[in-house]
Amino acid sequence: MGAQTARGLIRFAKDLRLMASGPHCGLSELRLPAVQPGSSAIPGKINPILPEFMIHMAMTACGRAAAIRMTQDHGELDYSPWQWVVIVNLLDMMALPDSGISSLRRYLRL
Repeated sequence: MGAQTARGLIRFAKDLRLMASGPHCGLSELRLPAVQPGSSAIPGKINPILPEFMIHMAMTACGRAAAIRMTQDHGELDYSPWQWVVIVNLLDMMALPDSGISSLRRYLRL
């Protein structure tokens, strides 16, 4: 999954979080499942843990993509000792958003 896809997932998760804002002010267009207890100061508040987890995973994937891009700048001639940086970050970059998507599907029943 590339950085562009990860950025699209960030946008989706931020929209989901905004649409679930409430209950007393905000859009309150949909309800997220109560995964984590809300605030004692705001009765009925549901913390948007699922969208925020997705945002975290997608931002981390974008960071992994940036690390891969940096390896192209730091090789000398035909020698580049950074193959493991590419492999490890590429595998992580693909697994992280998948973890966030799986969590959303499991809890939101998509």
